[in-house]
Order: sequence, then structure tokens, then C-alpha cells
Amino acid sequence: MNNQSTSSTSGAPLPPLKPPKAIFFTTLSFSCSFFGLVGSFFSLLYFVNKFRNKRASSTLLFILINVTDGVISLLIVFVGMSHITEPFLFTNSIFCDVWGVLWYVAARMSIFLIGFLSISRTYIISRPFSGMNIKRVVVPAGVYFIIMLVQQTFVFWLGARYRYDKDYGHCSIDPFEAFKMLDEKEINVLTQVFFFICVPLENIFPWMLVLISCILTVRSINKQDRQFHEKSNRQHSVTASVYRKFREKFINSNHPSLVPQHEHKSMGQLRSSDDNKRTATVNILILTIVYLIFNTFSVTVFSLDTIEIFFHDKFSIYEKISSQAIRIILLLAWVYSVALNSACNVLVYFCRLRSLRRFTVQTITACKIPENVKETRSNIFSPYNRSRLRNPTSLTIL
Repeated sequence: MNNQSTSSTSGAPLPPLKPPKAIFFTTLSFSCSFFGLVGSFFSLLYFVNKFRNKRASSTLLFILINVTDGVISLLIVFVGMSHITEPFLFTNSIFCDVWGVLWYVAARMSIFLIGFLSISRTYIISRPFSGMNIKRVVVPAGVYFIIMLVQQTFVFWLGARYRYDKDYGHCSIDPFEAFKMLDEKEINVLTQVFFFICVPLENIFPWMLVLISCILTVRSINKQDRQFHEKSNRQHSVTASVYRKFREKFINSNHPSLVPQHEHKSMGQLRSSDDNKRTATVNILILTIVYLIFNTFSVTVFSLDTIEIFFHDKFSIYEKISSQAIRIILLLAWVYSVALNSACNVLVYFCRLRSLRRFTVQTITACKIPENVKETRSNIFSPYNRSRLRNPTSLTIL
């Protein structure tokens, strides 16, 4: 079923958007599409190239996220075009069916993958020896994709099709057409079941789980910082004490060349390993915060819709709001929150990953994908990687 708000199905069709608002949403659509498509293309090449070099489950997860964001960024451009021109593509029933299925499956897969990324990172931080393999990423993602695909296509077996909704500029399914063999009362009951089960499971509960995971991750980062500072202070005090006693007893000299260099090297290796894990955690935390920012408004609208479905006699929201305001609220909640989230995911990659920026510049200037750096014995046992070999359970996601 389509997750369109039931408030839109009542009353006459809404008037078209006024030119300033139509231009704003069209510009927003094209901006999300441009940054999302271009950024997802280069970041997808980057992560695929990285996955070929080292088959890590975390890299595969980011490949799936980039594919989902790319699909969303491609589909949103048609919504923007419908605000200022005639929806000549949406009038085609086959195109409308394909667009509707891809949009709703990609939107839910985006929520699932970000939630899975955040929760898995929190789990690995709390259980550092558990690890993640490719199978633990492929199986949940594949099962959820199949469930969402079946959910969005089973109405075809009932004779329903996706139809262009002029009020909101995209394709959706009318429940009265999908279940025309039922009377209005039975359709209302089915709608209540849908809002009681599907909407919380697909939108509200994932948001709550991601919020809890974000809080736990922040607490883990603060705890790791305290432990690192305590450990470094103890090591520094012990090393300084031993060296001071050794100098007073045997050397009795303050020459600067006699300062033990191994102290700084050991501390640098410890800092390098800790910074590596911290950077990965912070990057995922930023992606999680971006998801929470753009989906908080959507979750609020979903929750209010669910309350109104069950308590429409006592609780009515949309009767006190103008039709244009309803249209803008639902556009932001159902469509543009997803598109903005996908576009901002790409911006986070480019802001946080220097290697991705370097990879993109080399790809553009050389007109070919840079070759992978071979893992030779010299760089595997370099000072940076020796600290990682001592702690093989650390998961470097970014």
C-alpha cells in the first residue's frame, strides 16, 4: 500500500502551487538530484574500487547506501518537473508503476540501511570481538528488500495501478481502487491496520532505534576518550619515572639527544589506532544525525496521521490548516525529506573523506578510475598498520 496521508483523499482536489512555491520545490528537486546523482556516482566508484581491494562488510554496506541514494536522486527530478510543466511521463501508466515501486522501495531501503549501519556500529563498539562479515549485511538487506518489493507490488494482483496524484506531483495507489471488492467500512479498517503496523514498523520505530543508537554511540565515544587519556597518562608517568631514575643513576646528564624516542613512538601508535576507530565512529554518527534531522519532521507527521486515523472523532488536525499548508507539509514529509537526506549523505562523504576527494579529482583529471594500492609487505607492516595488526577487531568503516 501507499503511505499517502489519508487526509489528502478527502475533499476536492487541491489547487496548484503558486509560482513562487512551485519554483522553490522545483529548484529543491533539481538541487537534490544534481548533488545526489553526481556525488553518488563518484562515491559509488570509490567504494566499489575499495571493495575490490578489500572485501569488507562495511564497504559493501556503503555501496548499497550509495545505490539507494542514487535511485532516489534520479526519481526526485520527475517530481520537480511536475510542479512547473505537464507531467507527460507520469501520465504513462507503466512509467508511473515503475516510478512508484522504485520510490517507495528505495525510500524504505534508505531508512533501513542507515539504521542498520548505526545499530551495527553501536553493537561492535559494545562488543569489540564480535566483528561483521559480508553475510550479515547481505542477508538482512536482501530479505528486507524482498519484503518491501512484495508490499509495493502485491496490489497489482488485485487489479490496482499507481496513478498520478496531481495534488502532490507523484504516483501513488488509491486504497479504494486497490480494494474495490471491499466496502468503505472494510477499507477503513484495513487502513487502520496499515497505519497501526506498517507505518510504525517502517518509519517510526527505525527512527527511535537510530536515536537510541546515536545516544549510545556518543556515550561510547566519551568513555573511550576517558580510557585513552587515563591510559596515556599512566604510560607517560611510568615512562618518565623510569627514565628519570635511569638518568639520575647512570647518566646524570640533561642532554636533549638522550631523551627516549620510543616513548613518543609508542604514544603515536596508540593515538593512531585510537584515532582510526574514532574517525569511523564519528563519520557514522554524522550520517545518523543527518538522518535524524531530516526524518524528525516526517516521523512527527506520520505519528499525527496515525493518531488521527484512530481518533478522528476527537482529534482532527488538518481541518484547522489550509489546503496549501497541508500540501506543503505532506510534500516535505513524504517526498523531500527522503531526497534531502540522500543528497546530504553524499555531502558527508565528501566532507569527511579526504581519500574520496582525491579519488574524485584523479578520476576527473585522468578520465579513468585510479588503480588500487597493492598491499605489499612494506605498507602492511608500516608504523601505521602495525597498530591495526595488534588490534584486528577494530572496524574501520570510513
